[in-house]
Order: sequence, then structure tokens, then C-alpha cells
Amino acid sequence: MNSAADVTGIQVGGLGENEGNFIAGFSGPTFGNGVDIAWGRGSTISGNRIFQNRQGIELRGDSGWSDGHDVNDAYDDDTGPNDKQNYPELSFAGPPSPGLSVSEIAGRLPRKLGDTEMYHLEFFANKYPCDSAGFGQGEYFLGASDVAIDSSGEFSVVLPTVPPLGLTQITATATDASGNTSEFSRCQQYFIWPAPPPNFPDPIFSSVFDR
Repeated sequence: MNSAADVTGIQVGGLGENEGNFIAGFSGPTFGNGVDIAWGRGSTISGNRIFQNRQGIELRGDSGWSDGHDVNDAYDDDTGPNDKQNYPELSFAGPPSPGLSVSEIAGRLPRKLGDTEMYHLEFFANKYPCDSAGFGQGEYFLGASDVAIDSSGEFSVVLPTVPPLGLTQITATATDASGNTSEFSRCQQYFIWPAPPPNFPDPIFSSVFDR
């Protein structure tokens, strides 16, 4: 799936009922990306299932040629398709405490210095392995959050859901206020709290009161 030259405002998917797409199995040597943005700005990619592709989302280089995974720049001031929007850098994913069926996801989004800005963050869970550079795709849509992020780039959100069993690699995308969606982030392993030890009765205490 490619964007055309000098086109602004393409929408791929959405969060409404039946708006998300199923984009999988594009793994050829030439056209092997799930969503391939070669030109333009404001291409929003949202609420889709994207997996088993060579690369889930690619924002190509300034010349329109494939340049693989982007490298986040410190202040997100580079140019190219979708303004080469930085992707989130995840540092934690998992329940904030044992026994909770919610997911806390924390990390950092490198961005321009200045006032706080709103970003739309989407999170995904994956069963398929991350690639050799540690990047994943978006097999299962876990949830989304609109987050005010200051110049530190730090964020933490809580989603009212947990990944399905076996989908333990968490990824994210970021979309700025102009609709520019990033590539997928590197994977973050979903943290599972260890089970509490079994609560066996004290044999000495029990024997005294069982007489």
C-alpha cells in the first residue's frame, strides 16, 4: 500500500467500527511493506492489524527510495514523508501492579523543544518475533490514547485491557496534530508479575489448634 506523490491527508484505517484494515503477508524483496509512504504529509495510519510484512510501516527517504527503519532524531526536525515523525521509544509495558487487568505503557517520544503538544499514540501486541533490529509491527490493536507530551518527551498511559495470551511483544506508533503517523516502534516485552507463593498453613500452628 503506497501513498502517491504530493498527496496530503491519506487515511489508512480508523478507530470506528469496521474501519481497521487487515494488512499482512507483504514480505517480498521489492514491495514488501505493509504501508509504504513515499511522499506527502498527513498520512494517518490507525486501528489496523499489520503483521508478517517485511516492514509494517515505512516512511521512505526524501528521494522516495526505501531507507529501512527510521532512526529517531533528537528534536524530530528532519524532513520527508509524514515529516519523518518519530516513533515512541517504549521502556515499560505491563500491569502497574499484580492482579490488575489493565496495561500501563511508558516511554519517551523525542520531539521538538517548546510548548506541550498533543500526540495520538496507538499500541499493539504481537506474537510474531521482532526483526533483527528489534522493531515489531501491529498484529493486535491493544488501544490508543491522546497524550499531552512536553519537551521531555516522556509519557505514561494506562489502557483498560491486556494482550491476548502469547502476544507479549508490545509496539506503538505516534501521530502528531497534523495527522503524520510514524513507523512502528521497537518491541517492548510485556511484563508479567510473578505468581504469589502458595499460602500453606503453618504445620506447627495448625497442629496445636487441631488437637
